[in-house]
Amino acid sequence: MTALSILRHLIVAVIVIALSVFSLYKLRTAFYDFDTVSVNISKTENNQQLGAQLDAILIQHLYAFGHIHSFDAIFKKSEYEIQLPPLWMDRCEVRQKDFYTFEKWYNSHRPSDIAHPNQPQKWIYMSASRDHKISGRLDAPANGVSYYDAYAYCRASGGRLPTRSEWIAIASGREGRLYPWGNSFNTEGWPYLDPRLNAAQRCGLHKEMDTPQGLHNLGDVTSEWAQGVSADAEP
Repeated sequence: MTALSILRHLIVAVIVIALSVFSLYKLRTAFYDFDTVSVNISKTENNQQLGAQLDAILIQHLYAFGHIHSFDAIFKKSEYEIQLPPLWMDRCEVRQKDFYTFEKWYNSHRPSDIAHPNQPQKWIYMSASRDHKISGRLDAPANGVSYYDAYAYCRASGGRLPTRSEWIAIASGREGRLYPWGNSFNTEGWPYLDPRLNAAQRCGLHKEMDTPQGLHNLGDVTSEWAQGVSADAEP
């Protein structure tokens, strides 16, 4: 074997090794434990911006949700039956306009009987949607709202947050549907690549996503708050 041939083989070997190292570097997350997540959130006055910070983190890493195996145990939980007394549930999510109206009403009346028992002192009810790009879409659902904000809003409007079991029962129905609308996955509720644009859609825009009873957006647009196993429990 000539010296030129040896040099050529060495160059090829170096290139192959370099490409292999590069590939392992690019694919290194495949060997990581996606169930372990570290998030740093700065604590601000009254914790008002914690929800907004978490929203931003979730949106930024939305692509990684498929690798988080912690959700698997939730999806695979066995079926169970619950009995619900007659109850009424709003057809739509709370709009930004509704929550802004609540903010103004609270500042004028200052009632003391709508706060959650564990609500921090000097809590200020507000929606972080004012700082979002969808701010001004008053017919879009309120977002950036904390559990205490949602709890107080429901109490002020003469209702309450649904419990976790109530929400699941309403979304799945007597049939035990996989999704609020049925058993087949539907992407019509997410027409945009940007989650913020999907969250800005008004109530009931995609009828095919409704429950058979006519409740809108239980499985699309934005997430909803619920209480624990009882009406007075923590989320």
